[in-house]
Amino acid sequence: YANVSNVLDDIRLAFDEREHKTTALLKRMDYWISRDVLFIDELDKVNGTDWARERLHQLLDQRYTRAIREEALTVIASNQSDDELDGYLKSRLNDNRLGPVVYLNGTDGRQRMPKGITH
Repeated sequence: YANVSNVLDDIRLAFDEREHKTTALLKRMDYWISRDVLFIDELDKVNGTDWARERLHQLLDQRYTRAIREEALTVIASNQSDDELDGYLKSRLNDNRLGPVVYLNGTDGRQRMPKGITH
């Protein structure tokens, strides 16, 4: 499980390296791409910079490729409908080979939790 912002922050750490930034970037991208199961939360909260969009595109494209090969599973959570996503991502999320897009339209679960529950 990872919040999409945390994934991008982790990838950005490659640029803190004094040398071999490209190698560090590839290693960090490979870490997220190579997970057998990855749950990415809050896709709709990603910063819309060119850098973030490019990294996210690379990550999701590789995850999609692995899913088609039945090598990995990626679950994506977002508060946006797929109509609000770019055409690239919408097309891949709606690929019938990958399974259904499930819409949950309930009330906010955090608001329904009884008071005093800490975990």
